[in-house]
Amino acid sequence: MAKKIRKTKRKTKKSEFNTLNEKKAKNEGKVRTKSTTKSLTFFDFGGQCAYYACHQIYLTRRAFYIVVLDASKPFDQVVEKEVCDQADSVFADWTYIGYFLFWLKSIHTYCWHNTKDKGAEVIIVATHWDKSIHKRKDDFLEALHKALPADCHLGQYIRRDRFFCTRFPLEPLTDLERVLAETAADKTWEENIPHEWMFLNDEILSTKADQRILSLNHVLQKMPADKYSIQEKANDMLRYYHDTGKILYFNEAGLEEFVVIDVQWFIDAFKTIITDKMHVSGIDASGNDWQEYYSTGYLKEFLLLAIWRRKDEDLLKSLKEENISKECELVEDAHFFTYHKRTLLMYMQRLGLISIGEVSHYIPCINKKSFGKEQKGIIQTSSSRSSIFVFLFEFLPYFLFYRLVVKLIGIKDWRVLKSSNISCLYKNAALFTYQNHNVAVAVTQTTIQLQIFHPEPGFEMLKDVTLSVRQHIEKIMEDITRTFHQRLRYRMGYTCYKEKEQILGIEITHSFIDEKELPIGKEVTCPQHQVEKRHHINPDYLSAYWR
Repeated sequence: MAKKIRKTKRKTKKSEFNTLNEKKAKNEGKVRTKSTTKSLTFFDFGGQCAYYACHQIYLTRRAFYIVVLDASKPFDQVVEKEVCDQADSVFADWTYIGYFLFWLKSIHTYCWHNTKDKGAEVIIVATHWDKSIHKRKDDFLEALHKALPADCHLGQYIRRDRFFCTRFPLEPLTDLERVLAETAADKTWEENIPHEWMFLNDEILSTKADQRILSLNHVLQKMPADKYSIQEKANDMLRYYHDTGKILYFNEAGLEEFVVIDVQWFIDAFKTIITDKMHVSGIDASGNDWQEYYSTGYLKEFLLLAIWRRKDEDLLKSLKEENISKECELVEDAHFFTYHKRTLLMYMQRLGLISIGEVSHYIPCINKKSFGKEQKGIIQTSSSRSSIFVFLFEFLPYFLFYRLVVKLIGIKDWRVLKSSNISCLYKNAALFTYQNHNVAVAVTQTTIQLQIFHPEPGFEMLKDVTLSVRQHIEKIMEDITRTFHQRLRYRMGYTCYKEKEQILGIEITHSFIDEKELPIGKEVTCPQHQVEKRHHINPDYLSAYWR
């Protein structure tokens, strides 16, 4: 190898490269020294669906990805429960190829390099090749290409020179190691950054184990004096470190005063509250408290604190054993979750991981309640209801729906509907009331759908209110699709289903009509079905409450 690769192991692993050109101020001049060692760190993305909401933090164009498939399994086989238990989740009954496409789409969406007009580096590894149902590597790759949706651009990631196999008994992975080394040493990773930004990297390494979160003032005080705005330069620097995954920082009201410098610790804070209760022993909580949490996603405040205190106590014990912290209180020491509770919750809410409440907090990815036939029937039998308004994505990361729901819960005039005193929040939908109108929001594999209804006979929905609902949703969608690394793109429009079939949550394959292409009139030929399956639509009905 021309350059050494140092393999760094962490509790959780991430593809992350220290490829910054080191710049040091020496005497009064600037001397650039370029490191010849590349630090290659691996992150193993958690397979449980509850962890998927965290993946947004680590998906970046400043990394490359290894996607692993089991070559012994047919692509269309549903993943076995013992391999990946997603029972009652939105990922239940997914196939092996379904997961493969999910990861490729995630990488393509988050890691596209706009300035270079190229996707991320992807390496595909097929395990259990000794039991492969494909005889040759080319057959396997051809099958992967055939499994891709016809209208996608994912074929660029399936390459012969980036495909490797493993078998039992294990053999040396020399070719794979060579490609990892070459990829890490590629000069395209290099970026020139202002030398005065390097102090933050040192600050993170030296203080994150003790501080976890820094104040913005602390960072500003460390910034070199400059005739230009220190605040503006700090924002640029923090945005860069945020994009590389080294910190979490949002220059937004309520968050701008704090910088999370231990990202893994932040993830661990969330992981502890979505972990099975058997992993958090010794907590004084009733079975009903746990049952409510694991069925609805509502976590009582006292239970959250108890979980974090239990983890903090374990850390405190280990610190004392290592003589790192002889005298400290959990609520007064920066090592611990409970000390940073307010900031942790605010950042989690910003990421759509949690909706902060006074008595209970809502965690969408835990909710296993399904928006099914009974709930849809209530909308279908309502005397007043709108058509379905659709936000259609080429690829829709599921956590985006979580973000939307968390944002809606936080709007002052919006309230979550309740049935038998239980919030009408589901794993795939959410029901709200706004100015005496009921608002239903649902998610499918490629769409977020919106419908307004009222069950009372004779109720007349007001267009001013329905348009206001649309404006609220559009504004939030505009905000939450500004992901860490690039904006998610979507189209808005309607579905060509007849009025009685306009029920929230329907699949709209081949039935979507872009709002810009909707004809005018009451009885016109559907622009999507002008020959085969020809039928008419009523544009006036479809758009009546939406524009």
